Amino acid sequence: MHTAVVYRAVKADHFPPPVAAALAQAELDGVLHFSARSAEAYLDCAARGGIGDQALAPEHYCLSRQVAAPLSAAGAATVRIAARPDEAALLELVGEG
Repeated sequence: MHTAVVYRAVKADHFPPPVAAALAQAELDGVLHFSARSAEAYLDCAARGGIGDQALAPEHYCLSRQVAAPLSAAGAATVRIAARPDEAALLELVGEG
C-alpha cells in the first residue's frame, strides 16, 4: 500500500498583508471558521499583527459551538453558530446575516 498526502493544512504565522489591512480598516463584514484550530490560528495571527481588537469586530460564522469557543472566549462581538455542523448550514447562516 502507498500513502499519498493530498491535503495538508499548515498554520500561518501572520495574515497576508491585504487581509491584515482589511481587518485593521474594518473592511470585512464577516469571517467563516470551520475548525477550532483555524479559529485559534486566526486569533494568533491577529495578535501577532497587533490587530486583535479589530479582528474581533466582524461577525464570526462558526461551524459549531466548539469552533466558536476560542472566539467567544477572546471577546468577539458577534459569534454565530450554524444549525448543523456542515458547510451548507454555515453558508445558510451567512445568507441570513
